[in-house]
Amino acid sequence: MNDATITWKPRTNDTLFELTETRNLPTPDQTQTEADTVPTQHRLGEIAANILANKQQIEYSFLEIGRLLNEAKAVVPHGGWLSWLHHKVDFSESTAKRLIRLAQECENRSALADLGYTKASMLLRLPEPDRDTFIVNAHEVGGAEKEVADMSTRELEALVRKHNKARKGEANSSIGQEPEAKSIETKKAFHDKFEHLNLCIDSLLDYIANMNNDKETCNDLCAALRTFCKSTLSSLSDIQHNSRPNSL
Repeated sequence: MNDATITWKPRTNDTLFELTETRNLPTPDQTQTEADTVPTQHRLGEIAANILANKQQIEYSFLEIGRLLNEAKAVVPHGGWLSWLHHKVDFSESTAKRLIRLAQECENRSALADLGYTKASMLLRLPEPDRDTFIVNAHEVGGAEKEVADMSTRELEALVRKHNKARKGEANSSIGQEPEAKSIETKKAFHDKFEHLNLCIDSLLDYIANMNNDKETCNDLCAALRTFCKSTLSSLSDIQHNSRPNSL
């Protein structure tokens, strides 16, 4: 008799004893926990399968992938998120964060989806309150009015940089701006630069992985990445210098 406790107790009608058995049944909490484990693992398996299916067209299915990643993150056991990302869907933590942000932070989902993953990721560098308006408005590019969907990635990158520079100029011209606000601006500028650098590196690594050992192209891309890193580090150095108290 498994999970049982054997006890002796007197009969009620004579002096003999009878054998009784009391089973050690699981508590309701234990039963509920065990019952929940199987559906959770099953759902995580479904999510992983859906993500892998959509990953082949990530350029235009990134919002769905971000939604699925956010759902998975809520149910993956504590401490297992990075392992699940690596083993089940083969995403880095930075890429997963970016996809979840795109799915959560932008209200104009249809316009964002039409832009594709690469352009949409660039928009994360904009202040959050500006993004939806920025997407739907036309902007002057090279002397002509263009919508974001019609711009090249290079044109969009330059426009985002110009927009952020203008916003920074407006903030700097505000009377009585507190040093703490300056510090927040500086941290945001650092964050945006590194976010963009992560995007470029992820895209480059994905491209290199599918080049079929084209060493010449690989060397060219690595040289371009080194140049970009130097430029980014120089920009970060300028940001740090401009944020010092004696430069205010």
